[in-house]
Amino acid sequence: MDGNCDNCAAMEQFIYIINTISLNCDCACTNEQFGLIDTPDTENEIKCFNYGILWEFEVDGNCDYCAAMEQFIYILYLGVIVMEPNTRPVGVFDSGVGGISVLSELVKLMPYENFIYFGDSANAPYGTKPLDKVAELTIHTADMLIAKGCKCLVIACNTATVAAVSRIRNMYPAIPVIGIEPALKPAALDNPGKRILVLATHITLNQSKFLNLMTRYKDLADIFTLEAPGIVEAVEKGLTDSQEFMDYLKNLLHEYIDNPVDAVVLGCTHYPFVKRQILEALQYTPAVYDGGNGTARETLHQLTMHSIVSHSVSKGTIEFLNSDVKEIELSRQLFAAISKGKN
Repeated sequence: MDGNCDNCAAMEQFIYIINTISLNCDCACTNEQFGLIDTPDTENEIKCFNYGILWEFEVDGNCDYCAAMEQFIYILYLGVIVMEPNTRPVGVFDSGVGGISVLSELVKLMPYENFIYFGDSANAPYGTKPLDKVAELTIHTADMLIAKGCKCLVIACNTATVAAVSRIRNMYPAIPVIGIEPALKPAALDNPGKRILVLATHITLNQSKFLNLMTRYKDLADIFTLEAPGIVEAVEKGLTDSQEFMDYLKNLLHEYIDNPVDAVVLGCTHYPFVKRQILEALQYTPAVYDGGNGTARETLHQLTMHSIVSHSVSKGTIEFLNSDVKEIELSRQLFAAISKGKN
């Protein structure tokens, strides 16, 4: 036990009971007192799912051991100590619906986890706002998800990661907080000596986090950056299939239509929703990279390191929230589409 919460205190008490009182049981209940079971359907249960342990017991004697166990059950029933499967949700959030591209990768990798997805569409886009304002909005969302009981936070927004990930980690040191960054590393490693285009927001491309990343790989590949502010708005408004949007992309990417690149890094979580349109505008097919899969793998790693992976055998749930309630249905539609590979 390495924590000070009620669960840890209860388990310490429980272990003490097993190691001491049970040795002096007067009613021969010790051997049958505990049996490993498969389902949490009965009343008399102790659960410690962080370690995959589930015990069922019967109190059928009048000795000190049985009395202690009855007291322990009573504490459980009072709700003072809640020992449940670690099915608390993973909180995922973005400036809008873009982070659903990351959510899809998370669910694919961890289908038994529960998720809460929050999109701040009422304040989108973040990429054109002052950094301090983005940090304020991001911290507000993090506070809200922690209050909802999230065991882990995934900042599924490159701009919000740049603005606030360090501050949120300092605010909640006991909770894994995973950010995202443009997938330049795998693109450069896969394409040495080749041309790589990074599409992202103004904030992402101009803060030290990305600039340091680019410096690290500038000698490995020819790296070009391009701000693409109109994509977020088009995704948020559901206008990505319009001719106006296609004209915008062709104008945005015109330099790279005649001078092809070997790889494109989608440095904003909204951009995977328009991967098809970007390739149509370029009129050729470079390799495409985004940070969703890497973020999902890092999230699983952090859950494992903190011993908070869900041990549920039932498929997890997803709760969609949005600061603009009209966008919740769009969130569901985008998740369904990208999960089926339609983007």
